[in-house]
Amino acid sequence: MIRVGAVISTPQGACSYYRSVGPFSKIKGVSFELLEKGNWVNYSSIDVLYLERPVLPAFIEGMRMAKNFNIPIWIDFDDDLFNVPKYNPAFNFYNKGETIQTVVQAAQMADVITVTTPALVNLFGRYNKNTIMIPNAWNDYNFPLQDNFSNKKIINWRGSATHRNDLLEHKEALLNAVNKKQDWKWSFIGKEHWMISDFIPDNQRLTFDEMDIIQFFNTMWSLNPGIQIVPLKVNTFNESKSNIAWLEGSTSGAVTIAPKMEQWERPGIVNYSSNEELESLLFELQMNDKYRKSCWKSSIAYIQEHLLLSKINKIRYELLQAIVKH
Repeated sequence: MIRVGAVISTPQGACSYYRSVGPFSKIKGVSFELLEKGNWVNYSSIDVLYLERPVLPAFIEGMRMAKNFNIPIWIDFDDDLFNVPKYNPAFNFYNKGETIQTVVQAAQMADVITVTTPALVNLFGRYNKNTIMIPNAWNDYNFPLQDNFSNKKIINWRGSATHRNDLLEHKEALLNAVNKKQDWKWSFIGKEHWMISDFIPDNQRLTFDEMDIIQFFNTMWSLNPGIQIVPLKVNTFNESKSNIAWLEGSTSGAVTIAPKMEQWERPGIVNYSSNEELESLLFELQMNDKYRKSCWKSSIAYIQEHLLLSKINKIRYELLQAIVKH
């Protein structure tokens, strides 16, 4: 039994679901325990210290204690914290010199860093050569893939206030699409989508507040949208983001339309390179059920083969074994 002690800022959050508590709790032969404080008493019962997104000085103190006690350290990052855009509500925090210094120091002190995308491997690899990609994966332990392709005339967006300018960037194209096909409804799950949703007629609009992630999955399955849209502004931060919106859309029966960026060039994803192309591709998807189904099947087949948590977790277990032996 490999015993992992973890420090996670938001254990019930989406990051924890995809990157820490969610995956580690499924690995046989691994005990995954949340730690409240870093000290030798708590560290005595663990083999590895795991830190999710260490961005505060307290993390560095805990890492020093682990180093002094010869406990190997594994840290995980799921975003480019050095290039958070100004429109992101967290910009002021991540733009501070103290925060940047903390992230760099944590990266340099870690025995291993795991990240979600190749861009993040390159980024954090500057500070630690032992930086490894573990992609986000679909939790097939609890939620096996279903044959739930959707013919419903629903276009769905999900996100938070971090996507303000992503939506504003595509406002004209999206509202043109709303007007062009008025028999389709538009669903918004999350926050700060008013720049689009406020301009959609009531009979075409569905809105849902932010919710617990398991409730979110059940809402998505019930909604069963035909199309999942991922409008993203082209910048360094977004080019490092993972493609979980595609995982969530595909497993809910939807075809995903997303920008032509590395992480979104996957089988079945329809990629756009401009606002005009976004609008035209949306219309094409709306008009062609067979095309949508073909795309959806390609995505599900790829996820089935490459991105199930039961398969990706093998990487985590092998990494744990290597860290403990080292």
